[in-house]
Amino acid sequence: MRYDLIWNNEIIDSFESRVEAQEMANEYAMAYNGSVAVVEVEDDLYEDDGQPSSYEEYQDLYGGDDAFETCSYCEDW
Repeated sequence: MRYDLIWNNEIIDSFESRVEAQEMANEYAMAYNGSVAVVEVEDDLYEDDGQPSSYEEYQDLYGGDDAFETCSYCEDW
């Protein structure tokens, strides 16, 4: 679980504990001269950004199954 601090419809900080988020919300409220909301958010550790992973890019470039399959450092010297 993650707790985001929201000010003017913008995430200004995130915390792992509600207690810490609430304490920092008070600090931000004093600094920003306005209320700061604490919003509970589900963690999405594997958020898909639509970009290929480095493994998928390797597959596209070299077509191999293993990153070391085509590696030939010694042959170059």
